[in-house]
Amino acid sequence: AQGMDIPDDTHFLPALHNTTTDEVQLFDTEAVPPALGATLAALRNALQTAGQRARAERAPSLGLAHLAQDAPALESSLRDRCDPNGAWPTTPPSSWRRASAHRA
Repeated sequence: AQGMDIPDDTHFLPALHNTTTDEVQLFDTEAVPPALGATLAALRNALQTAGQRARAERAPSLGLAHLAQDAPALESSLRDRCDPNGAWPTTPPSSWRRASAHRA
């Protein structure tokens, strides 16, 4: 670990952060040792709370302030904005910019 001491009881857990909904999906949780079960539960809870806070904080900038306290409706609205073009769905149309295809 290139000069970094990692304790022997450290367990690495792969995860995927959905930046549109701010949800984090954990993988291979069945491989977590039973002794770390409470830690895994605390991690899941912390990630869920962080996601809810991030969505509520971002809602006003997306024109969704009225949904900030309604987590299921806000999450649904954010999913509706999903698009394979990356950050486009997370920005309101008024902030989109188009570049000219012709350069002088």
